[in-house]
Amino acid sequence: MILGGSTTEEREVDDNIIWTKIFENNLKEDFKVLNAGIGGQTSYGHKSMFNMWFQNYSELTPEYIIVYLGINDELYFVEKINKKNI
Repeated sequence: MILGGSTTEEREVDDNIIWTKIFENNLKEDFKVLNAGIGGQTSYGHKSMFNMWFQNYSELTPEYIIVYLGINDELYFVEKINKKNI
């Protein structure tokens, strides 16, 4: 399972050529990769998904979790700083 923002979600890109699918196709072992990317999500939001959503799916038992995020956290903090300065 791969968590990330819009660079993982890739909403406007053909599902056959998104980077998570290319990653899956190039693994040496036969793993199914679940793209759990959500555009605009911060690390807090991704963490919250475990209790809010993932726990509801008993069949969801990822062997590995890859986290590819950070830019949305930075934007969130910059927006908060700018609002305090106004």
